[in-house]
Amino acid sequence: MQKYFSLSKKEFLLLAAYSFIFPITNLIGGTLMLIGIFITLPFMGLAGVGGLLSVKIVDNENVYIWGVSITIFIQVWLIYLLYKFFKNKISTQKE
Repeated sequence: MQKYFSLSKKEFLLLAAYSFIFPITNLIGGTLMLIGIFITLPFMGLAGVGGLLSVKIVDNENVYIWGVSITIFIQVWLIYLLYKFFKNKISTQKE
């Protein structure tokens, strides 16, 4: 079970880079902000809730972007875990 939850350095950096697309483009603003929203759109529903929850916990609106980033990272990580699990399950059934 441990092999499913662990990430290599390359996998971690890829997931982190994807999860920080929205905050970086949000800081730049303009058209790039819209591009960042569209790229991370599948995860923005729960990410918005995560951002609001982090604001409520810390009582500072500046942490909204960090809450969104962490929530996107967790969502992408969980999807990647499912991918690894089912990929391994399919490969063991072929053997």
